Amino acid sequence: MTHLRPDEVDRRVRETFGIEPAAIRRVTDGALAAAEGPPRRTWVLRAIVATVSVLALAAAVAWWPRPPAPAETTEQVVTASFVDGVLVLSFPDGSASISGADRRDERPPDGFGIVLVNGDTR
Repeated sequence: MTHLRPDEVDRRVRETFGIEPAAIRRVTDGALAAAEGPPRRTWVLRAIVATVSVLALAAAVAWWPRPPAPAETTEQVVTASFVDGVLVLSFPDGSASISGADRRDERPPDGFGIVLVNGDTR
């Protein structure tokens, strides 16, 4: 197997495919122009558009209505105490919650209840 020089390979490809020199010149010029990058005026135009966009965004942020400040909240405190297995919670409105884990011995069995009534009965 013999190795061909690059110019010999180029000549054979041109002869085989019938490529016109004007077409080769067009493709070569286009590739070289793309490698150099866009013309200077394109970069200037892009810089102007970017600057105007940033200034417009900054102006929009400056004039955008701000959300109202959050209303002041009054802090409500729940106090708790745990004495002899009983949890007592006292709420700011004056109510309380009493919870205990243990069941008293004198409590009636399940299914029965005790109702206490104060005041006159009719």
